[in-house]
Amino acid sequence: MAAAVGVPALGWYAGRTATGAGGRQVAAFRAVLVVALIDVVLLVASGRVV
Repeated sequence: MAAAVGVPALGWYAGRTATGAGGRQVAAFRAVLVVALIDVVLLVASGRVV
């Protein structure tokens, strides 16, 4: 749920910061990496990853 709320904001922020350095593809890639990192942290914190 937290990742679903953060995706649009992260995508917007990454788009603004990456426009000068490589465009939208870089921004989308960074947003996906951030969401994946958040998901892993939440899984580890909840104890579901052995």
